[in-house]
Amino acid sequence: MRNPGSFLLGLDRYPCVKSAHNTLSDTTMLALTIVLLSCSIRTVAQTSSLVDDDRTVHLFDFDERSDGNLEPIPKYWVPFESGDFPTYTTGTFDDWAGHNATPSFRLVSQGRNVAYRYTGPDTAIRPGNDYLVVGWIQGRQLDHARASISAYHMDDHRLPIVSTQRFSRLIGGDSDDDTWHRVEIYLPAGPPNARTVGLTVWVVQPGVWDTGAKPTRHISRYDVKAEAVFDDIALIRLPRVTIETNVVGNVYTPNDLHKIIGQVVDTDSARLTARMDVRDVDGFTISSTSVPVVKDGDGPSADLDISELPVGAYEAVLFVETEQRLLAKRSKRFAIVAGSALREGVRSRSLGVSLSVDDRAAPEVELAMLNQLGAGALKMPVWSGEAHTPDLMNTGSGIDVLLQGLVRSRVRIVGVLAGAPSELIRTAGAYPRSLMTLLSDEPDKWKDHLVRVYAPYSSIFRSWQIGQDGDPSIMHDERLPNVIANVRQAVNQLNTQAHLTVPISLNSLLDVDALAADDLSITIDNTVRHNYIQEHLDSQRQIGVDTRTAFVPFTPNNQGWIRAELPGWCKRIIQTRFAGVETVFVPQPWTTRSNQDEAITEPNEAFVVLHTLVRLVGDAMPGERIAVAPGITALSFYGSKSATLVAWNDHATPTGDTHVIQLGEDADTITDMWGRRSELERTSDGRQMLHLTRKPVYIENVDPFLLRIRSGVTIDPPTIDYSLDIHRRTITINNPGTAPISGTATLKGPLRWSISPSRFDFAASPNGNFKQKIEIRFHRDESAGRKTINVHMNLMAERDHKLVIPVALNLVNEDLDAWGYAIVEGDRLVVRHSVTNKSNETLNLRSSAIAPNQPRQYRNLLSFAPKQTATVEYHFREWETLKGRRIRLYLREVNGTRIHNVEIHVP
Repeated sequence: MRNPGSFLLGLDRYPCVKSAHNTLSDTTMLALTIVLLSCSIRTVAQTSSLVDDDRTVHLFDFDERSDGNLEPIPKYWVPFESGDFPTYTTGTFDDWAGHNATPSFRLVSQGRNVAYRYTGPDTAIRPGNDYLVVGWIQGRQLDHARASISAYHMDDHRLPIVSTQRFSRLIGGDSDDDTWHRVEIYLPAGPPNARTVGLTVWVVQPGVWDTGAKPTRHISRYDVKAEAVFDDIALIRLPRVTIETNVVGNVYTPNDLHKIIGQVVDTDSARLTARMDVRDVDGFTISSTSVPVVKDGDGPSADLDISELPVGAYEAVLFVETEQRLLAKRSKRFAIVAGSALREGVRSRSLGVSLSVDDRAAPEVELAMLNQLGAGALKMPVWSGEAHTPDLMNTGSGIDVLLQGLVRSRVRIVGVLAGAPSELIRTAGAYPRSLMTLLSDEPDKWKDHLVRVYAPYSSIFRSWQIGQDGDPSIMHDERLPNVIANVRQAVNQLNTQAHLTVPISLNSLLDVDALAADDLSITIDNTVRHNYIQEHLDSQRQIGVDTRTAFVPFTPNNQGWIRAELPGWCKRIIQTRFAGVETVFVPQPWTTRSNQDEAITEPNEAFVVLHTLVRLVGDAMPGERIAVAPGITALSFYGSKSATLVAWNDHATPTGDTHVIQLGEDADTITDMWGRRSELERTSDGRQMLHLTRKPVYIENVDPFLLRIRSGVTIDPPTIDYSLDIHRRTITINNPGTAPISGTATLKGPLRWSISPSRFDFAASPNGNFKQKIEIRFHRDESAGRKTINVHMNLMAERDHKLVIPVALNLVNEDLDAWGYAIVEGDRLVVRHSVTNKSNETLNLRSSAIAPNQPRQYRNLLSFAPKQTATVEYHFREWETLKGRRIRLYLREVNGTRIHNVEIHVP
């Protein structure tokens, strides 16, 4: 589905006058088709309800009998004449139905399209004013047909001015025939030759309003008794309302003049009040200012100073009100970012932007947005795959401005065959061929379209991608190897060599060699948890998959953007970069809409998140995973002189938790994912206090030596068998620096653990290591799972440091695997304890459950065969006292040494 605004802007391509009879042309109906469909998704008008009577230019209540109209149709309404609109369809007064009162205006379809246009003088307008059309529609048996209203300006000769056409949403498709539906059309101020407003009421069949691609053997169904009743159509005069920023793309940097400009123009300025609010990313109003209402466009405007706002994403909203009701509202989203993403002239090759097929901004605006982000790679659609979206060759000379600017900046550009060429789709009509079907056919049927774009741009595009990222019809099509071969053969005939890219999924199981593609673009959507991205990519590398390029969409289908998804999306990008992917592509983080015949490009929240990521991480090299505390993800990225630590806590409380870590003397600030900085608090001994939530944060200027020291402390082997014997291990301290280190280490394990020696001195030469043998014993009540030994280190190096380094150990039983969970059934809490015998012996086990303030319960697992799994249950009454508490499940071998313990949480 295309952006509604882009269609509205594009209507001036379609002629509006067919002949002296003032009828709309068939081509205009094609435009109507798309706009009707798109406007069914979003209503353009932004006002509350009918306003004061003195603003109502004219109300069509169709009560004309008392005025002497004895004709069967309302005065000045004439049938729409066209090949698709036969003259025998009817329109008439309906004396039995009305919104507020009878009569109304009824259109009967009889299986065809029907429309009537108003051409009278009662809709005269004032130059420079915006208008709103509000009407009511009642559908009758509109199962497949649809009803709508359109409005447009007309000139001195009552001829429609096509560039001003606007359409209401579609009514129909449900069985509620008794409901009146309110529709609105916002009509911006017309050109100087506009004199009146024309109206058209429509009842159209699927052949007109539904022009989307149809499946093979699709049968269009028409309604032979479809009707619609129209009533209380009001033309309302609105003030002229504008809200502007003074920067390209509505993105402010520190060097810009930070202000929002609002203006309200109306001839009745004394009766109106206006104000402009600024809201933050969470929707809270953080500033408000009054806006003067003036009588002409040369009057004063309100300049709202936003220079004190911190970096982030915002929305400015201008409200215009009468004494009792909201009259008009305009809004504009904008972003404030913390300077250039990278140094001037330098781009981040780690970030790429995939341009939308149908939500494109002006080329100079796209270039400015990409420059702001510092993106070093770009995917550009060359075949649109949509009938009404032009291909690259048909977008005009402005596209060369974008391409030349990107080439000068050394941006790597990938041309995307997003679908079949738009010309072929239009020619095919209702049954267009898919991209894979087209490219599987003889090259003579599509080669000319490929050559037309490949020949002039072969030196600009780094690669050519077959299909869009994340498209399952491409990734899982068995014809893909043949398609790649066909495209390569067609290009090779031009005496050149194409570099071809194919999109795949991270979960794909492909014969990579059979594809014979030069590059693979791996889609990593939110079905893959961010903590497992490294594991998935490593698995793909083991079977020979090229993992240099990935695509991280907002959601699996790139739709339904939700602000709550931003942290998870940001984590997927960070984890993908950390896993060694060279370039991570993302959907374009801006949208374009139409407002008063102007294309407005606005950054969304993702733009600010990406800007922060690129500015702070950029092309830094992935380093080590840093142990801070259980549940915390901390990833290091190394620059030329310092490092950046990206951290979050997936198990944090809603308000976050604070952790202490030594990151060096220069790590003074912490930056959230919006780019907002704050100072890091420190302990008395100089260590940083990190307050972590589930959202990523960045800590710059971290000492790389300290990060490498932390990741270089290990215990080998990292697992301990679940027995009460003495466990001997070796702790290693690696020196990653170029100078000797020494110091004292103190080991602190979990409660009731015994570690010997618990304290020792160490010394290591440059790039050397120190090894210390230790003995570990733990209490018989210890539960299985991940355990942590904290190494408290007084380190003497080029500088003295105090470090606390957590080292993980996994407490396992090689012969027993056990787990448990608790559920509520009626008035009881049921705890299930499941056990698998992984040994080669038949075992006799005794299970027990201990809950706070409850008697201990026991169960027996006798003659428990090898590889067998069994489950026992424990029931607890008055379980409300156990909410949020922990229950310990014990497992002991009868007349043996095997044990296993686990703790479960009561919901």
